[in-house]
Amino acid sequence: MGRKTSQPVKDDFEFYSNLCLGDKILTVSPVELDEFKENHKGTRTKSTKVLHKIIPHDLNFIVESNISNHKDYKFKLFCLNRYNHPFFRFDSDGLTHKNNDPNIPLAEQSITTPHFHKYNQEGHETAFKTETLLNPGDTKALLEDINLGVVHFCIVANLVLSNSEYPQIVQTPTNELQLIINNDDPMRNISFD
Repeated sequence: MGRKTSQPVKDDFEFYSNLCLGDKILTVSPVELDEFKENHKGTRTKSTKVLHKIIPHDLNFIVESNISNHKDYKFKLFCLNRYNHPFFRFDSDGLTHKNNDPNIPLAEQSITTPHFHKYNQEGHETAFKTETLLNPGDTKALLEDINLGVVHFCIVANLVLSNSEYPQIVQTPTNELQLIINNDDPMRNISFD
């Protein structure tokens, strides 16, 4: 990952910290992914409102899920009044990121997915893993079930529903079949002798 910097985060890191650490309430559950991402029609998405218990800005929680690979999903929190980028996010799949930061030992700069993204005091975006994501069994479970993934995201992001429970994600609209697609070679292990 290149060195992505947010000047607004750097300029008011106290606000950013309060935004990330403060209690947040998601206003909708279940979150049904019934829209297509504008710039990627192979991705279903949904944006819902979030209320912060201290900060009066409008916040949004965005969920994205790849239609052909349901293990590839993202959760993003936005505060568009302040930032033109997500202030906190989770990527379940994708390329390994490099935290190009001299304050992080070189051996720890490479971060595989799944991982979270946040900004540090210098305004640099960094990828990181939680203890849960360092456990292969837990990681496998999160990738198999987006609803386990959203619970983990909500715990880390301090986000709950008004009844203190976690939201449910509905990946496939009820009027659409969910097909499991794989890239297995049907001719593998067949001899043509």
